[in-house]
Amino acid sequence: MSDIIKINNSSLATVKDGEFHFPKEATIDQMVEALPKASEDDVIDQFKILFANMPTRSQEDFEMSLAVAGYLMALDPSPLYAVKGAVKAFIRGEVEGQHKTFRPSPAMFAQEVRRQIFLKVRRARLIETEAIHNFSQEQLNENKKRFSQIVSGVIS
Repeated sequence: MSDIIKINNSSLATVKDGEFHFPKEATIDQMVEALPKASEDDVIDQFKILFANMPTRSQEDFEMSLAVAGYLMALDPSPLYAVKGAVKAFIRGEVEGQHKTFRPSPAMFAQEVRRQIFLKVRRARLIETEAIHNFSQEQLNENKKRFSQIVSGVIS
């Protein structure tokens, strides 16, 4: 079953089996805008996981609520998958420049959420490009390798 996503009364994307499919003329900003945003409660649930796994000094409930408010201020409305992906990346120690013991600053967390969104949009674009151009398996593997190097900062 396919659903159609509309922005400003114009069809922007279709969703089939949980995957978003955008026309090639859609901009990254349009794609990001079309993705469903997480509720504040969903985001707070993810912060609880992050805070439980990456402690800081002992905090009172009041201080904890201020910390959560700071993280929420740093985040633009974001898809839940991106928030979950950022939490997972920090817990796994996969974010470049992160402290491996203590939780990230709100700014660093928001930056990782934006990176998660970019990766998803970029991956969708790659899948569409592969389908359009009908690359050989060798070409696909080389493109995926180069993309991974670009994302990790090995190649600029």
